[in-house]
Amino acid sequence: MLKIMPMSPNHFQKYMDFAVNEYATEKIAAGTWTAETAQKNSQLTYDRLLPNGLATPDTFFYSIFKNSEIIGYIWFGTDNENASTAFIFDFEIYKTYQKSGFNITDINMQKQL
Repeated sequence: MLKIMPMSPNHFQKYMDFAVNEYATEKIAAGTWTAETAQKNSQLTYDRLLPNGLATPDTFFYSIFKNSEIIGYIWFGTDNENASTAFIFDFEIYKTYQKSGFNITDINMQKQL
């Protein structure tokens, strides 16, 4: 069974380390930023989106578990232009677990406190 549970502070820090680096790499590949400025620009972007980190209002981070193992994550929040609309900022099932045939009926979502 899959579980979607609020992301722990420890997993959030690991996610942030990965996400900032990955975003910088994507922007370099797209030609948007130079290699010299990408890391700083990426960090500034995440700082702007998440001024209070995991506790940023109206943002939600969940870890996706299969049994007791984290297999992915999802980050979503309200759209700053339309508070009645949600926006998925990031979602990933780790490569090892992709193409496993997960079914929506397999998911047990835990309410965020």
